[in-house]
Amino acid sequence: MWSFFTFAGLVLTGLGLLAGFRLLLPLRLGPWPTALLWGALQLLSLLPMLVLALRRAWHPARPLELMAAAGWVVIGWLSVVFVLVVARDLILLAVRLTGGVQAWAAGSPAQWAAAGRQLLDGRTAALLLAGAATLYTAWSVSAAYRMTRVQRVEVPVAGLHPDLDGLSIAQLSDLHIGPSIRRRHIEAVARVTQELGADLIVLTGDLADGRPADLAPHAAPLATLSAPLGKWFVTGNHEYYSDPEGWLRAARELGFGTLVNQHVLLGRGAGRLLLAGVPDISGGRFLRSHEHHPDLAVAGAPEADFRLLLAHQPASVFGAARAGFDLMLSGHTHGGQFHPWTWLAGKANPYLKGLNRHDGRLQVYVSQGTGFWGPPMRFSAPAEITLLTLRRVDAAKEGPGALSEVGH
Repeated sequence: MWSFFTFAGLVLTGLGLLAGFRLLLPLRLGPWPTALLWGALQLLSLLPMLVLALRRAWHPARPLELMAAAGWVVIGWLSVVFVLVVARDLILLAVRLTGGVQAWAAGSPAQWAAAGRQLLDGRTAALLLAGAATLYTAWSVSAAYRMTRVQRVEVPVAGLHPDLDGLSIAQLSDLHIGPSIRRRHIEAVARVTQELGADLIVLTGDLADGRPADLAPHAAPLATLSAPLGKWFVTGNHEYYSDPEGWLRAARELGFGTLVNQHVLLGRGAGRLLLAGVPDISGGRFLRSHEHHPDLAVAGAPEADFRLLLAHQPASVFGAARAGFDLMLSGHTHGGQFHPWTWLAGKANPYLKGLNRHDGRLQVYVSQGTGFWGPPMRFSAPAEITLLTLRRVDAAKEGPGALSEVGH
């Protein structure tokens, strides 16, 4: 875990240095204002990592948590600055190379070089870049706190038992209850989810960031959720950063069934649905009893008409395919949340979002998450409450499911 904090600290320090050299110095604010602003950026950007580290042994006061939340916004802003600076410099490099050829041909390389430096390091360019990053950040923060949409997904299943045709599953994922997401937001999520009237409710990990003793009151509205086939929970990676067993107990107190390499057989009419769940793929590094085993989750399972696996990370798809599941529900990626993390999340996971088909039989749905983590920002990756509906189709017609959105 400390390797994560070390790596994150180095990355954030690098982003702060980049912002200082490429934005603050060209603004020519004077030595003291530049030093103060640069120091404030560095301090705020490192504060969230400090609070995360302290939370493992101490309960940071609420004001410090709020300052850390502000720091997350700064981290988001610095991430956007990084993308814009790199994009600008690549464009200017191309302009410089193109213009350089023309300038040398015209015999005026010195004049061209001076103009290139002014474009690259000029005060106006720095102001425009800082303004663009600020507008992007403000829009993304606003989008993160808007009411979560409902994403309706039809999952086509060849030869599905007639009594399972139309079965609906409400999926929540990555709520990340913590300094930025509190009880009021969870009340709204619970209300919208319950209004969907799903047959089954699932929560695919990353319920909270912190200890149950501190955050369970903010998760309390989830106790109001109910469904004919019950509500079920599996751990995500963030449960292991605080107290995984404590969060499993908290989930059970909220009325969720918990699945740790386990399964249950659920019925709808004469149709039989096997629901299984696995711990996060990293769980075994924290608790030996939480090693990730999709095959163990269905060991000794009875015959069923449809097999559904709850697994926090899309990377579980390979084990899920070997274990013979029909559908896997995951989260973890947040759809990338905002740039540049959208690109990085797409590279780090086998599937980033939406309904995907893996290795012929298995379908995988990856939620973009119902909350957010880190910077309270979302851009082109809105949060979602997912309503999946199983649909019987002929084998010849089976294909990717239909996606639609309904705003709330």
